[in-house]
Amino acid sequence: MGELNPKAYPFIFKETIYGKKREAIPMDLAFHGTNLRNVTVLVDDAERVHKGLEFILLKNILKALDLSENDVAILDAHAPGSELNNIKQQLEPKVILSFGEGFPQTAGKKNTLFEKDGIRILVTDKLHALEASTELKLGFWRELKKLKERLKQT
Repeated sequence: MGELNPKAYPFIFKETIYGKKREAIPMDLAFHGTNLRNVTVLVDDAERVHKGLEFILLKNILKALDLSENDVAILDAHAPGSELNNIKQQLEPKVILSFGEGFPQTAGKKNTLFEKDGIRILVTDKLHALEASTELKLGFWRELKKLKERLKQT
C-alpha cells in the first residue's frame, strides 16, 4: 500500500485567551492509498493493519468490491480529524467502510448498508474479529454484496 500519505496532522487548535472556546481548524488527513474512487476505509489502527495479517483480509474485501488499495483511502479511525464531517470535506467519499468504528451518526447500524448525505456507509466489526468468526463474516458479506451492486450502478 506504500507510505503514509504526507497529507497529515488533522487538527490545529487556535487558543483564545480568557476561557473562550478553541476553534478547530481542519487539516489534511493522513491515509494509506490514493483514493482514486473516493472510497474511505476506517480501521482501528491503519499502520498495524497495513503491516499485519488483517491486510490480507482487507485486500480480499476490496477485491470482492472490484477495488484495489489505490482506489481507497485507508484511515485510522482514532486519528484526530477522522470525524465524519472532516472526512466528507477532505476525501469526498462516495462510500465509507468502517471496521469496528463508526460515527455518532451511525450508532445501531452495524452490518446495514445505508446512505447519509449521499454517502453509502457500511459499519461492521473490526477486521480481526471478522477474520476469527464465520458468523460475523456472514452478516457483513450480505451487505457487502448489496454495496457491490450499488457500486456497479455508479
